[in-house]
Amino acid sequence: MESINVVIDDVISEGEGVRNWIEPKKVEKALRDEYWVNTMHEKINQFERNNVRYLVLKASARLESIQILLAVAYTLGFKLYQMNVQAPRAWYDRHTTYIIERSFSRGGANRTLFIRCIEETIVIAQIYVDDIIFCSPIDLLAHEFAKYIKQEFEMSMVGKLSYFLGLQVKQIDDGLFISQSKYAKNLINRFGLDSKKHTKTPMNTSVNIGYDPIGRSVDPTLYRSMIGSLLYLTTSRLDIAFSVGVYARFQVDPKESHLSTVRRIVRYVNGTLDHRILYSRDSNLDLVSYSDAD
Repeated sequence: MESINVVIDDVISEGEGVRNWIEPKKVEKALRDEYWVNTMHEKINQFERNNVRYLVLKASARLESIQILLAVAYTLGFKLYQMNVQAPRAWYDRHTTYIIERSFSRGGANRTLFIRCIEETIVIAQIYVDDIIFCSPIDLLAHEFAKYIKQEFEMSMVGKLSYFLGLQVKQIDDGLFISQSKYAKNLINRFGLDSKKHTKTPMNTSVNIGYDPIGRSVDPTLYRSMIGSLLYLTTSRLDIAFSVGVYARFQVDPKESHLSTVRRIVRYVNGTLDHRILYSRDSNLDLVSYSDAD
């Protein structure tokens, strides 16, 4: 069943270009649909052709590394491209050997990042499961990388990076925009707050919500799910980072007062879906840090 889930994830990740179809929410539903069954069989056949069909854990890149790569690449003026390959971890293992043989070095802190230095320039490749983001200050080198990877592996060239890990990416001449409006809409609908009144701020500054020993307890699973979803949204929504962090402290025994405030954050997000981050080429790469006085 786990291997079937992996195949379904791959089928869904290819998007609406294959067919304008409602995505099945459960494995059982997908297995009753002839279209999805045929598509999954084709995925499995691709695994067989690449000799990579065996069950393993997925290889993952840290989201922080992706953010840093996007920021650095656009500050330095690199165009970002994306490729999609098959058989997540199995492909990753083969790719690691293949790419290192071609003079790429592997990251120390981030083992899914690969860099090749060519005289005074570089090619960077970042892997996440079955997707690759890659870039170079010289476009010809980026396309050359894609060419020799495609010669070895069965894959598709997505083109310029536009959507990755729930992040919507818009590349413009003088910068790069990152947003999560699609993810945010799904979050709002999932928790049934799409029709609720919007709020102008993510939290009420005049009300001090803390430990609530006499409050009525609420479902901790629901509360943790909302907090987890909002934490992922802070990737592009720094305006909610503080409020989400505050109410993440109460996940052990959440009360109605805590759930109410978390719902307020979601209602705020619903009214600010168009908010996004700009990585501008006017920025610099100076590292700035702050600390408390003590």
